[in-house]
Amino acid sequence: MKGRSAGQSSRIVGGAAVTLLLVLGACDGGRAPSPPTTPPAPTTPTAPPPALTGLSISGNLTLMAIGETSQLTATASFSDNTTKDVTAGGNWRTGDATVVTVNPGGLLTVVGFGVSDVSFT
Repeated sequence: MKGRSAGQSSRIVGGAAVTLLLVLGACDGGRAPSPPTTPPAPTTPTAPPPALTGLSISGNLTLMAIGETSQLTATASFSDNTTKDVTAGGNWRTGDATVVTVNPGGLLTVVGFGVSDVSFT
């Protein structure tokens, strides 16, 4: 049996040499090999969202009489030169709620005499 490769054996049958080739599935116990899988398509990296670069408030901030109102608008500016109205997406605050109030939608209302600041976060 010298010179034979692994997986082969020889037997003498009726004076003739017969070579048998043994084929076994590798590492799967002889089961049929599974079909090849298609590799996943390459993914394109997703760009990070643009960064917030500024926030501005617009509307009439000089009100003179009790009961006067002004619709305020908060606008966010981003690093990709876009803007977005974020009026209803944040928190409005007044420095003195006895002078002015502001609702979640940005409606400013004078309720008393005095001076107050307005902020949005």
